[in-house]
Amino acid sequence: MKSMKKLLNHRTILILDVIIIVFALAVWQFKFEPLLFNVIIGVVVPSVIILKEHWKGYKNNAVTLGQTSFWTFYATLAGITLWPLGNLQITENVVGLILAAVVAFSLKPTIEFLTGLLFSFWIGFLFSFIQYMDGWKNVFSTQFLNDIVVFTYSSEGIGYLVSQYWWVYVSIGFLLSLAVTFVYEPHKKSRFLSIVGVAIFPVVSVYMVIFGSIYAVFRTFKVYVRQVWREIEKEGSHHHSNIQPAKKSYLTYKAFYDWKASLLKSLEEQIDMAGLFTRNVKNHTTYYGWIPLVYSAFFWFPASGVAFIVGSTLIILASIVHLALVGLFALPIYTVQFAVWSMDKGYRKWNKVKTLCPNCHHTSELPSYVCSGCSREHTLLVPSAYGIFKRTCTCGEKLPTAFFNGRANMEAKCSGCNAGQQSRESTPISIPIIGGPSVGKTCFMISATKEIMDGVAPRQSWGIRFLNDREKRNFDSVSSNLGRGMLPSKTTNGPLTAFNFFISHQKWVTDKMVYLYDPAGESFNELNSLKQHDYYENNHGNVFIIDPFSIIDIAKQYQKEQNYYNQIKPSDAPSEEILDRLMVYFSERYGIKPHKKIHQPVAFVINKVDAYNLKEKIGEKAAGELLSANPSLKTIDGAIHQLCYNMLKDAGMNNFLRKIDDKFSNYRFFASSAINSNELTSADKPILWLLSQADKDIKVSS
Repeated sequence: MKSMKKLLNHRTILILDVIIIVFALAVWQFKFEPLLFNVIIGVVVPSVIILKEHWKGYKNNAVTLGQTSFWTFYATLAGITLWPLGNLQITENVVGLILAAVVAFSLKPTIEFLTGLLFSFWIGFLFSFIQYMDGWKNVFSTQFLNDIVVFTYSSEGIGYLVSQYWWVYVSIGFLLSLAVTFVYEPHKKSRFLSIVGVAIFPVVSVYMVIFGSIYAVFRTFKVYVRQVWREIEKEGSHHHSNIQPAKKSYLTYKAFYDWKASLLKSLEEQIDMAGLFTRNVKNHTTYYGWIPLVYSAFFWFPASGVAFIVGSTLIILASIVHLALVGLFALPIYTVQFAVWSMDKGYRKWNKVKTLCPNCHHTSELPSYVCSGCSREHTLLVPSAYGIFKRTCTCGEKLPTAFFNGRANMEAKCSGCNAGQQSRESTPISIPIIGGPSVGKTCFMISATKEIMDGVAPRQSWGIRFLNDREKRNFDSVSSNLGRGMLPSKTTNGPLTAFNFFISHQKWVTDKMVYLYDPAGESFNELNSLKQHDYYENNHGNVFIIDPFSIIDIAKQYQKEQNYYNQIKPSDAPSEEILDRLMVYFSERYGIKPHKKIHQPVAFVINKVDAYNLKEKIGEKAAGELLSANPSLKTIDGAIHQLCYNMLKDAGMNNFLRKIDDKFSNYRFFASSAINSNELTSADKPILWLLSQADKDIKVSS
């Protein structure tokens, strides 16, 4: 009703009146001919009267349903009837004029009826004139006004139009009056509308059904287009687990949500609209007479049916076209996005690239990258709906999204603890050092790191660098002290002692980020203390340090030596108990059943072999002799493994060895001296073996 009120305002009807009088004057042209009386009365006078009545409404800023006078309507009928006729024929129509006078006096039609009547008449006149002139191009010629006069009195002119299409003019005048009545005076009942409505109902009812159906189809498309536009204008806040501070590509993300929402909401609105059309008829029973009600029913009931059945079908078809268009434009983008995403994902998976935080030991596929423009964090900077090669941050900064275009060079933070992350998308290798108090874990870790940096790296053409300058300074300090015979302070149950360094090689695709952890020995005294250490969650191998002097049978052999306790500082934590807790922890953490084995590699290191005569038992000379005597042993490392195994067996550690054999599928024994070592008993041997087990690129040649 609001839209109809906007359409049928006083300005609109006034414009129609102006068009009518322009046509009337164009035909008359102020020519005084024998039919002057008919022309003035039939064309100009009614037009001027109608214009005058509506001008009153315009000045009063309202549309008024003016009841025209008997003489106005009669003059209109007389003029239109007599205009095309000659003077001799006037008398033949006296009876008709009398009947017209009776009708005019009894009906008193509204001004709006005359407006519709004359406007439709002149529109028909215009189209007939265009056909008479064989198209628009011949209409506006220099003989334009003369051509109008010739056409007016021709066989195709006024007389023909009135006699053939009078019902059209009457119908349009009636419908205009009916529409204005609906909008502005819903309680008014008009005898004129009722009588004319009955007279033209057989013809107009068919058009009412057609117009109602067309209106429903028009509203259907309007509903879908409007709903699509609403969805497009909405912010893309659809439920998603990884909402990033960046701008999304519409076609690769929001377009499909919009399509789905537009379809569902349009269907819902379409059903509501069908119900509204039906209610319009019910509302009209309250306000209008029965004739307007019938016309309303013939308009709104078909519109309701078409809106519900045809309209819903059209919406579904429109949504299919909508989806096809979105898919057509989005498919190439999705193809490229999937290809680049797969390349990036495959690169990280093949090279085992992950982020392992040295601060909280949280592991993630990628760190949170920090935008250099606004410091916002992007938690998953990969090819996605936010961008394939570059992502646009909300601040406008362009961020690389793949390994090949500089993503690793951005500032990064741990997604777990928000600490700065400097791993640069390397391959992490995490190796905890396990053992009880005073077994020499810290000395072993310092010695192993120094021997890799100073000895192994130059031979293998490796590049070695620490995670940052602070860690390098810390390592240089403790390494220098150990070289001067100053043992490091005991590791406490607070922050871990750790060394984190990169190993690189020109043939490797990614750098290897080595994390060596030295938890306090007291961490292994209780299972609950062990569970608090998250670094076991993602370790790639373990070094299990065995203090031979914590074994009763071996300790007895040397306890009588001078300064035994001050020199050796034996550990009081039995290795077997620590092993038991470690196996229970691994079984619970990784869900390993009792009969299943642990597949992570473990290097069992017998430490402190530089003390007394242990080198003679499991050192270089003894390994060489065993290798010569036992052809089944292929390498010197294999011989040391066997010597260590045999020494523990001879020392009564059979149960300890049985547990290792039963529970670990990949282990090896090593002999090490963290302080005074040679090539065979150096601390780097166990670490290098674990590195080679964790990454196929690391193969140490002799």
